[in-house]
Amino acid sequence: MSSLQFWQNYISIFPFRLSGAAFARFSHSAFPKLKMDSSCEPAAEVPSKQTLLVSKTPETWHITISLYRLFNPKVVYEAVVKSRFPAAFLDPVMLTGNPLDLQIAARKAVDRAARNTMITKSLPMEFLVSVSPRTQISDSLRTFGFRPADKFVLVVWLHSAPSPPQAELDKLLAVMKGNGEEVSLEKLSELRDMTKIANYYKFDILGPKPDGKEKAKEWTELLIDFVTSQIATKQ
Repeated sequence: MSSLQFWQNYISIFPFRLSGAAFARFSHSAFPKLKMDSSCEPAAEVPSKQTLLVSKTPETWHITISLYRLFNPKVVYEAVVKSRFPAAFLDPVMLTGNPLDLQIAARKAVDRAARNTMITKSLPMEFLVSVSPRTQISDSLRTFGFRPADKFVLVVWLHSAPSPPQAELDKLLAVMKGNGEEVSLEKLSELRDMTKIANYYKFDILGPKPDGKEKAKEWTELLIDFVTSQIATKQ
């Protein structure tokens, strides 16, 4: 069994908890092999916040994901730095849109926290480093972190309760008021830059992205799998 199959099976034995099961369509299109649990709620027209189960042992952990379009990114960035939210703020351009990547990264961060072996000072930062295939904190921040000029930001809350702290959600809502708006997670596939991702991960086995529609689709799917395997096998 490959490392990718291991993590796919490891994560998928736990059911998803979704606040809008239209995310099932989003995640299926990004990673067709990932099977959704039948306990998903009825489909919503616009999937926004989504909660995924990361771990049941030794403690239950979830991640809740939301995507924001920013009107005043610098204002939001400064507020995020000042407020120290219990969440990771990521640039969606360097993410393939595969939710399994976020689950694996979260599981790794939670496991290291439980073993007192974190290489950073907070769980959100540990998650951010776990998303990266490299170990340098500065590289992870530079490549995947939220910057003052970003027009979109993906917010990933890590929480042991069924949902993130309401006080923190309200605080973020106040920051976003007039400065940003929550948008559908389906937009992630539009924001990602697969060429940049391929270059960063040194995905050169098949050469650059081909022009033909079918070949380009196959290339993209292989790249998504490759990225997931890199996150899963990172030591």
